[in-house]
Formats: sequence, C-alpha cells, structure tokens
Amino acid sequence: MPPYNKKHNKKRDKSHQHKIYSTRADSEVPALPNPHHPAPQSSEEGKVKRASAARFRSHERNMRRDAKREREAREEELRQQKEIEDRLAQEAAIKEQEEEIARRVQELYLKELAVLGSMFYEPNTKVHRHTLVKKEEYRDTVVGLERSRGQPLDALDPRFKALDTNNVDKMSERQRNACEAAIDIMSEWTECVGVVTNNGSQKHPINKKEFMLETAPKRLGSMYGMGYHPATEPGGIVKVAAYSPLSGKREQYKKLIPYLPRVASTFRLAMLSLRPAAFSHMADVSYEDSLPNFSDPELGTDTLEPGYANSLTITKNDFANFSHLDNDLLPYAYGWWWPARLTPSGYKVSWKDNDQIRGGAFLLGDFGVAIDFERCNNCLVEINWRGKKDLHCTMQSQSRQCFTRFGTSVQITERGAEAVARHWAMPEQKQEKSARGYYGNLNRKLKSNK
Repeated sequence: MPPYNKKHNKKRDKSHQHKIYSTRADSEVPALPNPHHPAPQSSEEGKVKRASAARFRSHERNMRRDAKREREAREEELRQQKEIEDRLAQEAAIKEQEEEIARRVQELYLKELAVLGSMFYEPNTKVHRHTLVKKEEYRDTVVGLERSRGQPLDALDPRFKALDTNNVDKMSERQRNACEAAIDIMSEWTECVGVVTNNGSQKHPINKKEFMLETAPKRLGSMYGMGYHPATEPGGIVKVAAYSPLSGKREQYKKLIPYLPRVASTFRLAMLSLRPAAFSHMADVSYEDSLPNFSDPELGTDTLEPGYANSLTITKNDFANFSHLDNDLLPYAYGWWWPARLTPSGYKVSWKDNDQIRGGAFLLGDFGVAIDFERCNNCLVEINWRGKKDLHCTMQSQSRQCFTRFGTSVQITERGAEAVARHWAMPEQKQEKSARGYYGNLNRKLKSNK
C-alpha cells in the first residue's frame, strides 16, 4: 500500500469540496421537470382535474355494476328457463306414466269385468264393481246412534239420514227359478223349529259386553237356525247338536230333512259363482276339520258333495240387529235376501214386492255403504261379506200386512267348530253321546213354543 500523501489528499478533498460547492452554486439553473413530483398547480385547476377524475371513476364503477347486473340477469334467465324445461319434462313424464297406469288399469278392469260377466252369466255392461274404503268416523257415529237409541238402526231416523250412505246396485236375477225350491224349503223350515233367543247382535252393539246396554231391548223380528251348534244338555253336558223341531211339528220337520241337501247344493252353486276362492277355502277347512255341513242328517254322514258351512241362519218378520262382528272361524259369510207374501200354505217368494217392506237395508258400518233391498225388486239379492272383520247390521224395517223379507247367511261358526273338535277328540265309544243330528232330535223331548 503506497504511503499516505497528506498533501495530495488535501488537494483532492478540496477539489471535491469545490465540485460540491460549484454544484450548489449552480442552483440558479432551472431544474428539469420531475414526473414523480409535479409542479404545483393553482387551486381552480386542481378542482377541475379532481372532479374530472371522480367522474371518470364513477363512470367506471357504473359500467362494472351494469355489466354485473346484465350478467346476473342472463344467468337468472337461463336458470329459470332450465327450471321450466325440467318441470315440463317432469310433468310430461308423470303424465305419460299416469296414462300408462290408466291404460293398464283399464285393461285389468275390462278383463275383470269379462271374468265377472262369465261368472254371473251376464254381459259385462250389467256387472258393476265397487271399491270400498273403511270409514272409522262413520262407524263410530253408527254405533253411537244405536247406543243412544237402545235399538237397531232405523233408516227413517233423521240422524241416520244425515249420514253419507251409498246404495249398491241390485245384483243379477240369475238362477231365480232354481232358487225358488230351496227358498220354499227354508221358508217351511222356519215354521217347524224354534226361534234363536241367544243371538248377541240383537242385545247390544258390536256384540261385546263393554257395549252392553243398561236395559236389554226387545228383539226385533225372528231368527232361525239350520245346521249344527253347541248345545248344553241337562247336567252341563255340551254336545254338538242340530236344531230341534217344535212340539207338534215333528212330522213336518222329518219330511224336510231329506230336502236339506238340496238347499245346500243350491247355495253351493250360487256361492261358487260369486266367490269361488272363498267357497274353496271354506270347503277345505270343513274337510280338514271334519266339520258337518248344515244339511247333513247326522254328524259324520258321508255325502256326495263336500261340506262348506256348519250353519245356515234364516231371518224374517222385520228382523233387525245392532252393528256387530260375527264370531266365525273364517271371515266369509254369504247370504240371500228376498221378499215373500203370506198365502194359505205359508210364505211364498214374491219377487216384485220388495218395496212392500220399508227399510231393512243391510249396512256395512265400516264403509258407510248400505244395500237397500227396498229398491231391489224382481231379483234375488246375494251378498258375500267379511262378517268376522267388517261391522255390519240389518236395519229396522216395516212390512205391510201379509208381506215379509227373508234373509239368510251361511258360515262356519267358531263355537260350532270348537264343539265338533271336542267331539272328535273323545274316545270313539263316547262320541255317540256327544253328538245329535236331525234324526236324533226326533227321539227327544221337544219344545212346545217358539
């Protein structure tokens, strides 16, 4: 490193100072404009420029806002258009599906009518199908009316008239001539057997103790039985027994016994045409449980035709009962209704005189539907209902002199089936004493009053 030359350095320093000072001395020379530090302006010019800049920024903001609104409007329009297209497509799909369902339902309906028509031997135009829905409120109202009146329902009661009750069309008139012989046998049967007095549906609604009325009402009309039921003998012995004849009617009763299978055969053919599946089920259970048919002369009788019901009930004389459920083994009940005129030889069917008996409709209280027999002239009314499941009753009626309406039903009663089961469970040597058929009734002491 060269030695420090103090003199040289002083000179250099002075020259540097001179340069600096000379630069400062040149400050009178006009300086060049600096873009970062513009020259000061007058207050008016500044206001104008600031206002112009503000207007420009505001215009830019407005343009951006308008552009955004237009974009959002276009997006909303596209969204709404897509929603409309989706909704229209969905509605079209639903409509197409509904049309397909309606087409299939119509096809099934026409097929069903064709089947029903072939079963009834009637053209499809005369077969009517009804879809029923249970109405709990209607049912409760009906039972309430019965309890408040203490009597079965009366169609003339203003409170019942206020209910929305539908009438089912009259049924086919087929097999009328074939049924008249069976009807004559049943009509004559009611003249030689006693009236059933222990029918719970004539005592209180729903046939249950909790609905029992404080005062038991007078029975309306008459009910008779044909078939087998549990019977209590002296000493508390319970037997399976056929309904007995009245004293003094033994010969008439004996004469009718051979004709009872004709009644069973006529009912069998009629029920098979109306409800073949229900009939088949009843026949299968009767066979499996060795149940007697109501027409069998004795328990265990071999017959050419299979049994299907141990009980046939017959009603007349303005019979009426409370709304109830049947105590049956199976939920099937089938019956006929017809008008009759009193003649010197007893009641004879009179097809055109149903309007001579006012009221007496068969009411399905669970559904709010009534079969109005009064409007069913010139026909045999057949009904198949679920007696064990659906609340039903026969409403009060008023018959003109010399007229009455008969009603019937066939079913497998639960108590009857239990009694038969107890009979077959006994040792064979005791079975003879635990059952009594129609001919067996001819050898016992008989009642003398109806």
